[in-house]
Amino acid sequence: MDSVSETPELSAAQQDYLEAVYALELEDAAGEGVRVTDIAAKLATKLPTVTRTLSRLRSMGLVIQEERGPVFLSELGRHLSQQLAHRHDDVVFLLTEVLGVPQETALSEACVMEHGLSGETSERLHHWLEAWQQLEPELRQRLREAAAAESTGAFTLLGDASGSGDRA
Repeated sequence: MDSVSETPELSAAQQDYLEAVYALELEDAAGEGVRVTDIAAKLATKLPTVTRTLSRLRSMGLVIQEERGPVFLSELGRHLSQQLAHRHDDVVFLLTEVLGVPQETALSEACVMEHGLSGETSERLHHWLEAWQQLEPELRQRLREAAAAESTGAFTLLGDASGSGDRA
């Protein structure tokens, strides 16, 4: 799989696993690979679930792992992981720096939002954020204040979104 058209379709959970392996690989200065137990701890999930998901990612060519050995990202897996991490960072930036959402809320909500974005939308968001950073600081502040205006209660009945975001 070396073209974008051959990139596998990933579930939100598989994206989370790739991001977790990527983050743990970055912490692995010795290059010894990522332990399955570390992935389970990072994602707060059970070992059998991690093993099952890694098996699927292996079959997709995204991770490399000898039986019971450490996990490494393949070249494609690393490339996708970097894109996913970048998408996540862009959504967090949008929420915190543009909309003024508190950091903890932004981190939580970014994890939900990022999985629903297409590659094209992610790229447009990235370009928009680049343009945002070129605006005069005073204008950015005025826009941030407008986004943080006192709640009218118009959306309070919606509660927290926990669904997939698909409209049936």
